[in-house]
Amino acid sequence: MLPPKNIHEGHGIAGFIATPVYPANDPYELKGFIFGIVYWSEVLMDIFPTDTNGIDCIFEDSNYQYTYTIGKNNTAKLICEGDCHDPKYDNDNNNDNRFNFKMTTTLVDPNLLSEGSVNYKLTCYPNDHFFETYTTNNPTTAAIGAVAIILVTSLLFFLYDFFVRQEFSAKKDLFDAKRKFVRFVSHEGKLYCYILYC
Repeated sequence: MLPPKNIHEGHGIAGFIATPVYPANDPYELKGFIFGIVYWSEVLMDIFPTDTNGIDCIFEDSNYQYTYTIGKNNTAKLICEGDCHDPKYDNDNNNDNRFNFKMTTTLVDPNLLSEGSVNYKLTCYPNDHFFETYTTNNPTTAAIGAVAIILVTSLLFFLYDFFVRQEFSAKKDLFDAKRKFVRFVSHEGKLYCYILYC
């Protein structure tokens, strides 16, 4: 790796890549090299989707380690020299074997490199910001809303039942009054007939 004088300066840490050039008809005769510099901060911008937030990435070779963190708007920021990820996301510290947070990949297949070439690795871990991105109060809000709908619907049924009973009771009272009135009229009519014709 090529650390600058100040690792937080400019593009930050870079990898120096030299690719040998061979003629097509003789894969063992070296004709030259193509040299390139890869800035790890630029590599990280293209690895993750643009809305990714809260991942610590450790670039390493046999001699150096540098930790970057992926922030909002897919920005890669060098946070330290060495491995500075949150150790609570190590697989060794995780008691629940269902969660395997560590992801390691070799950036270039070692079979494609010549002997003595530096092998770059990238190891990624989530951090607290990653989980905050996916934490929401929506399930709680939905549960409260569902309970509120059930309670309001139940209240409406009780109110409907109350008013229907009240109307039924009023009609029953009216019917009883009519029946008593008819009985009274009928009884008075018999009495009147009995007085008149007797």
